[in-house]
Amino acid sequence: MRANASSEVVATLTIAPDCNGNGSIDSCDIASGTAQDCNANGIPDSCDIASGASNDVDANSVPDSCQPDCNANALPDTY
Repeated sequence: MRANASSEVVATLTIAPDCNGNGSIDSCDIASGTAQDCNANGIPDSCDIASGASNDVDANSVPDSCQPDCNANALPDTY
């Protein structure tokens, strides 16, 4: 909190993200193992997939970028 020139107190509230809407903030989901974060971007993999930030062509709930891709064709080897 800080005081401005007119001596009012101004508070800033930061709300932690809960991208999957389960009532638990994302960092707690990841820390507890409730959600995976294979690319370590602080966002649960399920949310990366749902938002389109990560592909999941084989629909196994693991972003393709986190799965082996020996021939570098941007598709998981198991696909």
